Amino acid sequence: MRIRTDATGHAFAGARGRMDYVEAGVSASYAYGPLYATVGVIGAPSQRAIGGSNVYVYANANAGIPGTPLTMLAEVGHSSGSVRDPSRVQRLRPGGSYTNWRLGLEHRRDHLTIGVDYIGTDVSRTATASGFADQRNAADRIVGRVHVSF
Repeated sequence: MRIRTDATGHAFAGARGRMDYVEAGVSASYAYGPLYATVGVIGAPSQRAIGGSNVYVYANANAGIPGTPLTMLAEVGHSSGSVRDPSRVQRLRPGGSYTNWRLGLEHRRDHLTIGVDYIGTDVSRTATASGFADQRNAADRIVGRVHVSF
């Protein structure tokens, strides 16, 4: 079992108005054979820059397919929190609370990883328009990726 904690400051240099905010998280991971699973929570206390608070709870897993260089990936998360400024809260939660998911497959060889993911969300495209969010880009997607590590 592995326990991890972190704190992150998001700074937006040159942004018009106060946009910076902080958040902290904790997660627990466990490996069993080719399966590696993690559950965690990331929280941002109530802040003016994000129009309230935010809590993101998630679980993910990946499993190598024995005898192949392929790994299957899955993740689900849910974001919710308080609302003090309905316009600003759209930065982290367009349309209010939402759930997101990911299913993927990747091929690893030495320092190169090539993957494809199906990523989705239930963010409403009819959510309140805001200068902080663009619901037109909230649709499900298939994403290809390449990662080179050194």
